[in-house]
Parts: sequence; structure tokens; C-alpha cells
Amino acid sequence: MIENRDIEFDRYGDMSFIGNDISFIFTDIDYLYQNTIDRLITNFNDYYLYRNLGANLSSFIGGKVNSDTENKIIRNITHSLTDDGLIPIELLDVVTLIDGNSILVKIQVGGDGHGISELFTVNSIFNTSSGLLYVTN
Repeated sequence: MIENRDIEFDRYGDMSFIGNDISFIFTDIDYLYQNTIDRLITNFNDYYLYRNLGANLSSFIGGKVNSDTENKIIRNITHSLTDDGLIPIELLDVVTLIDGNSILVKIQVGGDGHGISELFTVNSIFNTSSGLLYVTN
């Protein structure tokens, strides 16, 4: 932790107040981790200038939980993270599992190459009646 700062943001978007200044501390991995979560929770038209940014998972609310929905969710997540080059496709792994009325989602990013040396995981639960319920590492 850096001394003489008021606010420090970690890779999870949490902040702490210390010292007398404001400090935003992000490593490349922290930036990538936070952007992965942002893309996962973002729906189309959430951003005025980037109308198609995000996984648009809310479009599946009200639908059936089945393998077709599961595959569409994988495609949406993969597209939202790779289409503009945020994450190279070969460093992304999206795995899902149907669990009752929910779809468990595990996103793993990293490996050797393309400047991503650290491996990180984002886990979430999607429910077709409530949407994205839980996002964590």
C-alpha cells in the first residue's frame, strides 16, 4: 500500500481511505479483471457511445434454462470480451453448468503470451428470473 493517499482502489473495485491524497492504483491485470466484470454485467445500450458493449445477459431473463440458452450465454460472454481485442480468444475460457433454474458461469483469463502473465477467474450465477445474481473471483 502506498503511503500518504486518501483512496486506493484494488482489483475488485474496492477502495480504502489512507493519508491525504487520492490514488487510483491499477496494474494491467487489475484493469483487465475489472473490465471483465464490467463487460459481464453490462447490457446493450448501457453506454451511450458503445451501444453493443457487454454480454447483454439481461436479454435471457424470462427464457428457459436449457443447453441452447447456456450456449448463447457462452457466445455473448466470449464476444463481449474478445470482439474489440480486450482479451485474445486463446487466453479465454468460459465454462457453464446448468444447476436447476440457474446457470453457473466460470470465466478464466490468462496464460502465457499477449502480456497476460497472471491467471484470474471470475465466477457468477445467472438466473433467468432475476438475471446475474453473483459475481466474484
